[in-house]
Amino acid sequence: MYDNQLLQDMPRYSRRRVEELSRSKTPKSIWITSVGPRVKWGTQEMLWPVSREAMSANCSQRLVVLSEPKNNLVSGETLNKLEPVETSIWKVLPPALKAEPSPRTLTLAKPKKLPFGYMDDRLVSDGARTATPSSRCMELSRPKSLAECYLAPRNLPWQVSKAARKSAPSQRLEELAVPNVRASMDHVQFDPNAFSVKVTALKSVCTPRIQELAQPIKR
Repeated sequence: MYDNQLLQDMPRYSRRRVEELSRSKTPKSIWITSVGPRVKWGTQEMLWPVSREAMSANCSQRLVVLSEPKNNLVSGETLNKLEPVETSIWKVLPPALKAEPSPRTLTLAKPKKLPFGYMDDRLVSDGARTATPSSRCMELSRPKSLAECYLAPRNLPWQVSKAARKSAPSQRLEELAVPNVRASMDHVQFDPNAFSVKVTALKSVCTPRIQELAQPIKR
């Protein structure tokens, strides 16, 4: 009783619906568009399989001409193959042979005229090419010589001579070589009289021009 009641309470489905749900899913590139197996040809992807009519169709004469491969010009048989041609690569049409040029074309076809006063280059005579120059021409053709006291520039760096290394500096050089001794800035920045003026600067007398320039501008 219990089993029969359970079977009666279970929902019933049609056999066709059960078979439809039991099928595996197919790939879908676009929703509601079953593309079937992915077919690749070159760099393109077909969204549907090729029909039998398309596979058995006959191509046109134009497609046959376009499908012919190009000639291999690199092969040994056709490499540097000489082909005799006429004066022009293609034949000139009969209407073009009978055509008459316009006045503008005739004007442009005229050769360029030489400028006024143009003279051709004169040829050098045999006598001029075999002539012997005079002593004056030979003297003028000599390059300018250097002066007697001319010294060529030294190559940098050059070696110091022994005399320069053994020389003793003068008293003035030793005085100029002494550096100025100053206190550190930590102590000097609070001392207004830190930088003392030299004795020679205190005794110097300015020129009248400096005194004139030192006067303030009166307005």
